[in-house]
Amino acid sequence: MLLVAILLDLLAPMLLFATASKKTLEERILAFRQWKKALANARRVPLADETERVRVTVRDAPELDIHISVPTAHGGPLVDIDTDFAEVTAEVRRGKDFELQLEIVKTASGKPLVDGLPLLKQLGQDREVVLQYALVQDSYIGEVN
Repeated sequence: MLLVAILLDLLAPMLLFATASKKTLEERILAFRQWKKALANARRVPLADETERVRVTVRDAPELDIHISVPTAHGGPLVDIDTDFAEVTAEVRRGKDFELQLEIVKTASGKPLVDGLPLLKQLGQDREVVLQYALVQDSYIGEVN
């Protein structure tokens, strides 16, 4: 008798579940793909509260207005000067007939940035990176046979 009473109590929710509209397989697959894409995006892009804006000033191209968003966790990302500023270097080189290379990377107060250390800790309160480029001099002398 107790079993029958329990089944009668559960009858209404079971009927609601059985008659509810269900997503098709295509809709479930699409929803899973969107969820997976949103999760990957959340891993790659930090929240706005967890980032800090850093200005990048190029001495040779003052017309460039560059700002980068830097994650603040653990003092910011580790600096790798060659790869971190490669896009800026490509932009400075664009339209120039001569070759430029990154010569000096320092803070606004004049301290040089060091590879392998957190960016925000090196910047301190400045929050500005100053880049200076130099002409590439051909060191080729004479002919090689």
